[in-house]
Amino acid sequence: MGSTRVAGRAGPVAVIILAAALVLTGTASASPAPDKQQQAAQLAQQLDDAGQRVSALDEQFNQARAKADAIDEQLAAIGPELADSDRQLAAARQHLADAAVDAYVRGGSSPLLSALIKSNASDFGLRKTYVDAALEGQRGALAGFEKARRQ
Repeated sequence: MGSTRVAGRAGPVAVIILAAALVLTGTASASPAPDKQQQAAQLAQQLDDAGQRVSALDEQFNQARAKADAIDEQLAAIGPELADSDRQLAAARQHLADAAVDAYVRGGSSPLLSALIKSNASDFGLRKTYVDAALEGQRGALAGFEKARRQ
């Protein structure tokens, strides 16, 4: 009878142990699945965010490249104009230098102007025309230099 009593108790104990093992195993194996799904969802969201950021940066890069290309075209168009302006400035500088040398060596317009000033007062209109003509070369040299310098 002692053996039946042990055998009678072994059945319910075995059932309790088996049930506890199933409950613990079910709980342990069920918990990692939601965690892994949550991690996968977070990674998918991070990848999506990174993809959108890359797309936005790519668009910014394309816009910057288009602006740089437009500026390159403008520079190419300005190049000949700049060379022409440099030539005009060099010519104006040379004309101004020639006028300065002429003024230093020959007194510039001074001899002509002093002769006109010493003439009589009756031909004042004519003298004014001569003075204007004598000074026009120097004025032109200065004006040409200023114009070329401003360009």
